[in-house]
Amino acid sequence: MPSKLVGFTRYYSATIARVSSSIEETAPRGRARVWFAAIGAAILLPVAIAWPLGGLEESRKNTPPQIAVGQKVKGNRFQLVPRKAVYTTEDPNPSPFGAPQKGRYVVLDLVVTNVSAMPADVTELMAKDLRVRVDGKAVDMVMDLKERLILRDGDNRGTLLNPGLPENVRLAWTVPEGAAVPKRLTVAIHDEDYKPSWSLLGYYSGTSLWYTDDENPMAILETPLERA
Repeated sequence: MPSKLVGFTRYYSATIARVSSSIEETAPRGRARVWFAAIGAAILLPVAIAWPLGGLEESRKNTPPQIAVGQKVKGNRFQLVPRKAVYTTEDPNPSPFGAPQKGRYVVLDLVVTNVSAMPADVTELMAKDLRVRVDGKAVDMVMDLKERLILRDGDNRGTLLNPGLPENVRLAWTVPEGAAVPKRLTVAIHDEDYKPSWSLLGYYSGTSLWYTDDENPMAILETPLERA
């Protein structure tokens, strides 16, 4: 046991001993309050010992790593490399059909590789694995969505992510009218596990599905928004 922890334990043990001995010297009316103090010290002692031994270490283990633009993060289903995060008033969809839509947008470009053995879709990545905040405010991934698409040679190539093929993916969300110019983008990136699917009655359905770990992101992207 670390020397600091030994000293801490001795200090609390001595404190409890002093409080207990003082109970005998205290008037009956004041003994209840002294007993409460003794009980509180007894409860705090094991907690105080457990925290430096394991609590702090466990907290560090559960803290997801922060990544920056250009850094790779790989999960069970997707590998992501964020390339650029910008605020723009230009239409983020380069489709040749229809006139460009002027507006205010936050755009995230990234290289996505489907590392599983089954086809996937950009919509699944966006809806299941990404939690986006702009200047600390959560983005509505459905109502605020402007674009989700694959870019090849500067053109829109749909949303299908085939296994093993890196794709340039663009995600874009609208910025509400009247809102301040956004400055920072935060994206919590969650992983998925391919697990057996069970019916509501508890029976194995005979198939497996991808399930997102909603509680524990595997990485956090924190980056300033460029102006474009």
